[in-house]
Amino acid sequence: FSARSLERIATAVLKSEDKVLRIRSDKAGEALANKLRKTKAMITDAIIYENHSVNHDELPEYDIVFFSSSSAVINYIEKWKKDSLKDKIILVIGKPTANALINIGIEPDIIANEATVQGAIDSLACDLVSKSLVH
Repeated sequence: FSARSLERIATAVLKSEDKVLRIRSDKAGEALANKLRKTKAMITDAIIYENHSVNHDELPEYDIVFFSSSSAVINYIEKWKKDSLKDKIILVIGKPTANALINIGIEPDIIANEATVQGAIDSLACDLVSKSLVH
């Protein structure tokens, strides 16, 4: 789910007596919590982890890359640059992650039909099977 769709759903279902704990990383920002507060529900916005890069000396060999968040895209590109994605299958978990790539001029090959890890795996499997049937 994107923040926008979550906001739309929450607006329809949250009541003023509801207490919601929004858990996030330091990079997520307060915007969603502030929008949820408009529902009059009691929203607590809690940063419970920090999102930071882990250093790797070299890029592992791969054919398919799976980006499960926009921050994964940003950190990958900062470390290994756009050119390292050339001739690779690029799988993303959802539209916000796809947009992070599109904003830097890269089109993902596969966007998960459902924004979950299982949805991404299923979408990848369907794509690979479909391509094998064509060849």
